[in-house]
Amino acid sequence: MPLMQDPPQTGWTGTALAPVLVTPSGRLNQAVTATSLSATAEAANTNFAPFTAPHDGVATLLIAVSTATTVSLVGLGTTAALNGGGSLAAAQWYTFQFPVEAGQSYSLQVGTAATVSCQILVNTTG
Repeated sequence: MPLMQDPPQTGWTGTALAPVLVTPSGRLNQAVTATSLSATAEAANTNFAPFTAPHDGVATLLIAVSTATTVSLVGLGTTAALNGGGSLAAAQWYTFQFPVEAGQSYSLQVGTAATVSCQILVNTTG
């Protein structure tokens, strides 16, 4: 089952993906949990795409925005800008990785209202 899908087309709706086991080269089975890939209109400085880490690990964020804007990660009592605080260009796909802790909640924010397409994958560490 592929974890990545083609970029959404107009009117496309993502489907939630169940946890799967993958075997990366040279590693034991590794749990991967993924959110659905969706495109939604988001207001500036408002939390969206909330998720709770199912286990300790590394999250990979796949994201594209319709309008150039900054993107921030909200979690563990802080808000941190991604991309060194620089704006993401419109209609470009970006990936970011960050550590997550089991049971902790995280979300995203954009600095300018935009339609955001994103998916979050959480891999176990170790």
